[in-house]
Amino acid sequence: MNAPDQPIIPVLLSGGVGSRLWPLSCPAHPKPFLTLPDGDSLLVKTLQRALLIQPNAHLMNVTNRELYFQTKDTVRKVVDVVPDTDGQQHYVLEPCARNTAAAIVASALRVQALYSDQAVMLVMPSDHLIEHEASFSEAVRIAYDLATEGQLVAFGIPPKSAEVGFGYIKAAVATGSPFSAVERFVEKPDLPTAQAYVASGEYLWNAGIFCLTPSTLLSEMQRYAPELVEAVQCAVRQGESGHSATGSCLELDAGAFTQVPSISIDHALFEHTDKSCVVPCDLGWRDIGTWQAWANLWEADAQCNQVHGQVQLLDTHNTFIHSPNALTAAVGVKDLIIVNTDEALLIAHKDAQPALGQLLTQLTHKRS
Repeated sequence: MNAPDQPIIPVLLSGGVGSRLWPLSCPAHPKPFLTLPDGDSLLVKTLQRALLIQPNAHLMNVTNRELYFQTKDTVRKVVDVVPDTDGQQHYVLEPCARNTAAAIVASALRVQALYSDQAVMLVMPSDHLIEHEASFSEAVRIAYDLATEGQLVAFGIPPKSAEVGFGYIKAAVATGSPFSAVERFVEKPDLPTAQAYVASGEYLWNAGIFCLTPSTLLSEMQRYAPELVEAVQCAVRQGESGHSATGSCLELDAGAFTQVPSISIDHALFEHTDKSCVVPCDLGWRDIGTWQAWANLWEADAQCNQVHGQVQLLDTHNTFIHSPNALTAAVGVKDLIIVNTDEALLIAHKDAQPALGQLLTQLTHKRS
């Protein structure tokens, strides 16, 4: 991208646990740090993508305070290979997860304080893969211009299938335009509804990537979720901050932050605002949010099995096995997910992914 009039600050969200990939993803080693087949992590991929947009390495990282040093080490390794930067890496540390609305508002308050309320934030989850980097850069260029005009910009992916784990955006018709007004946001519909959306050709997957300024975001959030903004402001004011030659770190106050409503930015803002638009873009985008998405990172054999680690198969079909530290053998099974870690063993039918949340709730209650 050419140098913009207002700085563009990538905001990397990596505070979630990634519970849908339990037991591989856990609080001490969540999804952004998981190693991909090429040896990189999802966080590394996101950082590399951020540096395409912000070559001078001005970055904002929102993560759990327990993951600060692990995150900082990863950022340093990626940024250090980029020559001639005057980078500033900033951190917002959450004492607990409060969903994306709180994380984005907190980062907007920091960008406002450190840069300006007209700086452009590019909000990116750290658990996505994007294959088409040139298309991504072009979509960001379009979104940047819209954000400087006071729009809240979402990135929409042409759907390849009916997925119940994604949000959807209904775009108003905009012939010949690189962006569209938004008619509605829909959060994770059921399967028949998702099938109808895809068949209509009127909906896009919501990539969870947003481009906006602190000024527009905070103004609209004050309009639709003032109690959330007030609670986050309190956590920021009462938090502890420090600065160094390479950036800053803000640890949000735990007592105040636990009072913040836990709600997604989609529900809190985008479902209500009249200042949103969407940039349709085919990015080769993948949300690594389910075991099937994770399994698809590995090549399948002739029986549609995908494996990672020490695995022996006999008469096994359409099964994913992750077993890096011990031998796992499967005989006469099909359509399974088998994840064998040092901490736990998961055996599930591939259709059972939605029930994993219920399983984790039971495990949490059992341990508490």
